[in-house]
Amino acid sequence: MGLFDFLKRRNKGQTFQKSDLNIKHPPYYVSEWGEARYFFEHQYLRDQFFSNTKLFTDVIKRRNALYDMSCLVARNENRPNPYRESDFEVDFLRWNSDINLISVGLPTPKYEPLCYRIHMFYSDNYTNLGFYTIESGKYDNGFFMRVEQ
Repeated sequence: MGLFDFLKRRNKGQTFQKSDLNIKHPPYYVSEWGEARYFFEHQYLRDQFFSNTKLFTDVIKRRNALYDMSCLVARNENRPNPYRESDFEVDFLRWNSDINLISVGLPTPKYEPLCYRIHMFYSDNYTNLGFYTIESGKYDNGFFMRVEQ
């Protein structure tokens, strides 16, 4: 599934209450951009990683790949991209002889539960996959979450 097809599937039916705006990190759905970013982080990246790990790892290694993806989201939303290239970072680590990690740093989230970081693990044969997020929570509480396939 392409990025634009994915974005068309987004759920627009969520509502929020005025009290949601009084917390440090209100829910993502109080902002259309927050909603787009939530689905980008929690579904699109996850789906691409699990469905074709080799292709995904090749693409994400390209310079500014995540920023370019955020530009596609902004264009699809008919709004300027609120992020800069320097807001994203991607690090690649190798542990032992067969464990690889892609660590993605994202722009500081304004809404809960948008991500600070995403960690993706895979073995050399692109099996033993893991997708983990570090997310913002209400009142400055962050949390670590494993995302299933």
